[in-house]
Amino acid sequence: MNILSRQTQLPKWTFWNNKRIVLPIVMGVLLLIAGIGLFLFSNGYVKAKANLKSYQHLTTISSSYPQSWKKQELTKADSKAGIIAVASRSNPSASYFVRIVEGTFTEGSDIRTLSKTIAGSLAQKLKGFTLISNKTVRRAGFNVVEVHYQQTTVNNNATMDHLMVIVPTQNQAIYLNFTFAQSSYDKLSGEFITTVRNFLNFLSTRAT
Repeated sequence: MNILSRQTQLPKWTFWNNKRIVLPIVMGVLLLIAGIGLFLFSNGYVKAKANLKSYQHLTTISSSYPQSWKKQELTKADSKAGIIAVASRSNPSASYFVRIVEGTFTEGSDIRTLSKTIAGSLAQKLKGFTLISNKTVRRAGFNVVEVHYQQTTVNNNATMDHLMVIVPTQNQAIYLNFTFAQSSYDKLSGEFITTVRNFLNFLSTRAT
């Protein structure tokens, strides 16, 4: 599967102090993801502080993929955007990339409302956006936000599903992004979870 790269100007979001970036087109669908702010966890939220650790700045990852997935070479545009890993599979087709955004978290916010905030912001920024689900879950010892949505492109009227998994930490936000056909979700969801857990297990070894 070809993964194309193209420059696009993205609006800044108020949650994160972040310069405008370049993102890839994955499976022909432009993922208009801007930097989402890192929120301070509520003291009343059990185990929320597990994500408040700092981690080494990642420029590459060493975590395994399910057998059907193949690692792809990074382009200059990918690296410029903070993308540190790209992978894909076929039959059914799906793609995946990991992106790092460095910065400090915003005080006074709560991870319990973060998924709702992110979903609302995506709805404002993305054309053809339809929310399927948004939640905060526990994966491999981390509290992560998962937003599952569909986006219909304006040019060719194609609809693809996207699963955005956000890992907030003290010094950076990490985005794991999957793109796939809606009809493939049931077959691929287990592979998505495995890929996320493998990455988080790798990340846990990079605490500072």
